[in-house]
Amino acid sequence: MKKSTNNWPNITPIMGIVFWLLVSATVTLAQAKTVQRPIGDFVNAQGTFCIDDGGGGCLVFVPPVANFVGWDTLQEVPPQQGNVQPVRCASVDYAALANTKIEELSGGTISFGTATSGTVTERPLADGRAEVSAASYQERAHLGGWRGRKRYV
Repeated sequence: MKKSTNNWPNITPIMGIVFWLLVSATVTLAQAKTVQRPIGDFVNAQGTFCIDDGGGGCLVFVPPVANFVGWDTLQEVPPQQGNVQPVRCASVDYAALANTKIEELSGGTISFGTATSGTVTERPLADGRAEVSAASYQERAHLGGWRGRKRYV
């Protein structure tokens, strides 16, 4: 009669070690491909985009401050009880562009003291592009909100 042996108790720890080594190598390889960049790389790129105004210049959302991201309702809210609701807009001076312009125009006598910190993580993609994640934190940033007709399209 042939005796049956169970080798699983001996193989299981070895399989666990091999699995751990594979996962560990994969994580290390993925981390090696990501690059941590200074938040200044993100902040310094803000205000540099131009939307053609049709006359050879750039459309500026809130003159004289350089363009930065803002939010709006994109269209007038449908009439409610016969009243057309105006467009609503909001912005956060996350890159200190408004603060810089206020300091410049006041000769340095007025400042919100906006400070930005954070990180930028860049991961190259196989097709040559990159996936970029930015986490930014602001102190004393100017917040703006508007209600009224859109002045830009």
